[in-house]
Amino acid sequence: MSTQWVWPVVAACAVAGCGSDSSAPNPPGSGATPRGLEASAPVAAPGVESPASSTIVYVSAYPGTVPGAVTAKIATPGGADPHPVEAIDGGFDPVAVSARVGDVLTVVLTDSAGSSTMSSTTVKSGRPPRVVRTSPSPRRTDVPLNAIIRVVFSAPMMLESVTRGVHLTTGGVEVTAALLPGATEGTFDLVPTDLLSPGADYEIQVATTVRDVNGVALVEAFAAMFTTTTSQVPAAVALVRLRSDVGWIRSEWNLALDSSAYLYAQTLAADGTPITGSVTFATNATIVELTPIPVPKIASRGWAGARVTGKAAGHVTIRAHAGDVTASTDVVVYKPLAWAMLGGVKVLALTYADYAEYTTSVIAYGDTGTQIVANGGGTTSYGTPMASTTGSIAFVHTSFAVSGAVESSHVIIRRRDGTESSVAALPAMYQSCPGWSPDGRELAFIRTESGGYRDLVVLDVTSMSSRTIVLAPMPPPSLTCARWTLDGSGIGLTEDTPSVASLTESTRSFSNVIWNADGSGLRSPGVGLGEELYDGRLSPDGRFEVVSVGDRVWVRSVDGLSLSIFGFGFSPSFLP
Repeated sequence: MSTQWVWPVVAACAVAGCGSDSSAPNPPGSGATPRGLEASAPVAAPGVESPASSTIVYVSAYPGTVPGAVTAKIATPGGADPHPVEAIDGGFDPVAVSARVGDVLTVVLTDSAGSSTMSSTTVKSGRPPRVVRTSPSPRRTDVPLNAIIRVVFSAPMMLESVTRGVHLTTGGVEVTAALLPGATEGTFDLVPTDLLSPGADYEIQVATTVRDVNGVALVEAFAAMFTTTTSQVPAAVALVRLRSDVGWIRSEWNLALDSSAYLYAQTLAADGTPITGSVTFATNATIVELTPIPVPKIASRGWAGARVTGKAAGHVTIRAHAGDVTASTDVVVYKPLAWAMLGGVKVLALTYADYAEYTTSVIAYGDTGTQIVANGGGTTSYGTPMASTTGSIAFVHTSFAVSGAVESSHVIIRRRDGTESSVAALPAMYQSCPGWSPDGRELAFIRTESGGYRDLVVLDVTSMSSRTIVLAPMPPPSLTCARWTLDGSGIGLTEDTPSVASLTESTRSFSNVIWNADGSGLRSPGVGLGEELYDGRLSPDGRFEVVSVGDRVWVRSVDGLSLSIFGFGFSPSFLP
């Protein structure tokens, strides 16, 4: 992997607009190339009254900043290394991070070949907002007649000022369109009331009267022209994306019995251009009730909505149809479970403690939600925790370089009496997913190097002596978590995925790659379920299970009741 330490020369395609749907904006008549990295002025974090105590900064990069970039990563002082974000034509839309005036933010953009470009910017107060990109891109000549016009700003904006200051015109006449907030902060969609005219020139205009949430006006007026296709036929829907009130839905979401939530669908053309299209929602199950709702200000023009009400506990699939294209999401409807019913039971899980930085914590949740390990900071993070039957916990603490390479990795053991032990890996090696033996006396974990499996380490937590099991043949890449057979005689490797099964089925982990715990060899290399493994997801009294489903962690009882604990949690187990 190579690293460049200067801003690259912007490709001519980004300047001239080569038909891509997103390109760097240029002030009218300036012919300027993209300016690269952009950091907004700080804004108050949600729910915080004093902006000085906790602020959010939005970081973005104009398309063409790093041609060929596919991912971006942002590092903040004292914050965890966030998950990579998707790049758009060599840039990326605004990403929220916790930062203050004077902080230096480092951004790494990486292309498909693994080559990275790194640069930094300093957070400043009073920085005016800018237009990061538009869709359709400037000078595009094949825009669909049913295109939705998108403007992305470098900071969250005042909706009223955007409504007054953003316009679409053709031949000097304004096009009637509804303005809708988009999927992310600072993103707005103009949805024309009628189809655009074929072979016509249009202009997106943004006035300096547009202001961000701090009240600061746009740094300069912006205009971008595009031309529609000469075809008389609107573009066909090629993709439908689903979102809830809190963000895009990737796989599964959850709904309490007798409560309601909102589901939205967006239609896109084959090239990713947002377009208008008629969407309908459907499900073949009766555990939820679907009620169509109008998307604010406009319906059936690229967006559609439905209110989903839980009618009975269970699991259901909801589909959004647009022509021949379908998107779907699974919904788990659960009966509420009160904390009092748990009798003080605590749950251990890994969670994102700060949505803006994706900072990770190891958390024990009981009646009060006690945090037992501090947040990761800078370029350090905590990995999957596991609770033993004796009340100890184990997790991985890893430090990364800005490039993403592992600098150090430790397995941390924290006992109920407050004592702590640490097992370090060799430099540049990573330790992952520890698993306790059923009696709580031994811990197994995998050491890896450069993405390949190295060995399986079995540690006696009393003497802190260890033995190594050579993994031959190598396990499949997706099998990374060490879990013990229920009798303690074998160690299996299993993918630590969420479970949506009820307690009437087995919710324990299974594996088809199991080694004898004494190191004598491979026991079960075959296919099929293999042997049942201990994973700490069933409470000691057998009354509850704990699982991660979608973006939530849940406690479920044998009578079908459920309690949603928190979001963005995974790998949960009970803490005795």
